[in-house]
Amino acid sequence: MEAMQGMQACMARVDRSALKRLQEQAERAQGEIRSLCRVGNEAGAQTQAMGLARQMASDPNLKMMQACLAQLPQLPMVQAMLPTSKLGVDEPSQGDQPRSICERLK
Repeated sequence: MEAMQGMQACMARVDRSALKRLQEQAERAQGEIRSLCRVGNEAGAQTQAMGLARQMASDPNLKMMQACLAQLPQLPMVQAMLPTSKLGVDEPSQGDQPRSICERLK
């Protein structure tokens, strides 16, 4: 119970409006990436996606939110929310072929 209250206090420090703006920016970027894929510009789509991933990985509010959630690692619902890699994208398992951003968005 105490850990949950600590996490709630931590989450209260996260700038919700900044997260909302970041979400809107990510949604716009996803549309732009899909458009680049539709016209066959896979390299441009990949560049755009990597730029967005770097921006999100360095965003202080997302980092704070991740740190808050990490306070409760024993709860399965929290484990499901924590990214499995630095960019929050599942790493391919053995035998999986890496797919392009355009293939992932299909």
